[in-house]
This record gives sequence, C-alpha cells and structure tokens, in this order.
Amino acid sequence: MKISAASKKKLADIILENPYRTGKELVDLFNDFREDKDVYGHGFSSRKDYVKCKIDELNGSEKLRMLIEEIFHLSHFDSFLASLKEVTQNFNVFLVKDGYILQIVETDRGIGGKVKHTDSGLIDIKNAPISHEFINEQINKCREKLTLPQPDIDGAITNARSLAESIMEFILKELDVDVPDCKGDLISLYKAVKRQLNLDYHKDMEDTLKQVATGLSSIVAGVAGLSNQLSDRHARKYKPLLFHAKLAINASFTLCDFLLDSLERKKYRLIP
Repeated sequence: MKISAASKKKLADIILENPYRTGKELVDLFNDFREDKDVYGHGFSSRKDYVKCKIDELNGSEKLRMLIEEIFHLSHFDSFLASLKEVTQNFNVFLVKDGYILQIVETDRGIGGKVKHTDSGLIDIKNAPISHEFINEQINKCREKLTLPQPDIDGAITNARSLAESIMEFILKELDVDVPDCKGDLISLYKAVKRQLNLDYHKDMEDTLKQVATGLSSIVAGVAGLSNQLSDRHARKYKPLLFHAKLAINASFTLCDFLLDSLERKKYRLIP
C-alpha cells in the first residue's frame, strides 16, 4: 500500500494527536511493524520527525495498511465511536485520492478501521468462480462506492448493471447456449436466459408466481434503463440520487441471486 505526501502528513497528524502519544509510545507503536526495533532514549528526534520518518519507511508495503488499521482501532479513541468516525472521515478525504478508503468494521478484535481499494471494479467473469459468494462480493463493491466522501453513484449503478449482464452470460454458457449478440441490450439478454431457465409464466402458474416473474422483468428493465441513461448524459432529465443507486444495487442482487438459484436447480436437479 502506497499513499501520497498529503495522506502521509494527515496520517502523521493523527498518530501524533489522536490520541496524543509520547515519544516512547510512538516507538512502541512502530516497533510492532518493524523488524529492526528502535530504542527510546537519549538522542531521540522530535516526535514529528520520528513519525514522518517511520511512515516513509512503511509506505509502499503491506505493513502500512496494518499500521493504519491499528491506529484506527476503537480502543485508541476511548471507545468513543463518534470520535473514531469523525477522524476516519477526515482521513478519507485524503486517502480516497490514493485509491483507498478506510471503513469502520467489526472484527474479532472489535471495532476498527479496514482499508479497502476504491477502484476495484467487478472481477473478470472469465477468471472468477461464479457463486452466491461471488455475487455478494460484487454487490458489496457496488455498495462501497456509495460510502465514499463523494459517493460514486454512477459507478455503483453501472457496476450493478454489469454484474447482472455477467451473470446472465455465465448462465447461458453453463447451459451450452450461445450468448446472443444483444449489443448491450440487457432486456434481450434476459429474455434468452428466461427461456433457458423456464422462467416464462404460463396459464397454469399461480397468480402470485406470475407476479414474481413479471417483477423480475421489471427489475431488468429498470436497471437497464437507469444505466443506459447514465451513458447518454445529454439525454439526462435528472441526476440519480443515492437512494436510486441503492435501489438499483439491491434489485440487481435479487435478480442475480435468483437466476443463479434457478440455474443450480435446473442443472443439478435435472428440471426439464
């Protein structure tokens, strides 16, 4: 992990003052992430110079990530979550420019920061094992875009749509069906998938199931329409808001999860 000069300066300020650390406490802190241990005593440089030097040494390594996640543990903020969130938000203003974001999560060690990439888009479908876990992972990446100091609403919607398209193409390939050249038409692609998974409703189907089947088609049309509008900025009548993006992400998750369930049912239980 490598961060910019501005992020290093902000990180140094946080280490020095949130909370205030003595020279010995700073040495003890950095020694946890270094093989060559420092000894606090006579000749110790200023606190500020020491922290700057040690951050420079760790910058570009995985240990910098570990240091940041330690610094942003709730225990260092007197277990006051509001303070942790405030300092995290201030640091993210700098960190996101380096392609990272610090999120507050709960782990076995308690509540603290977790560094993640902000530019990690969808995993290449050709190189990823498709599963419900895969879908969850990609949906979480969409949601992460909405947690940035300046939420990437367009990016989240685009990724949600791309996930739906990727899952549909995967399903057709798994069923040994040629993927039609839909030229980005998500609705046409869904029609092809629907036929292969026997999701077309028929006269003998319960009314409630018909409604669900119709609802899936509406989800596809909605996600497709919203993402298509993003690509045609001149035709935009309004700018999608945060809750629009959340709706698109959740709708895409529902669709993808159901389609994968349907594939597994057809493929492994031999449903005609």
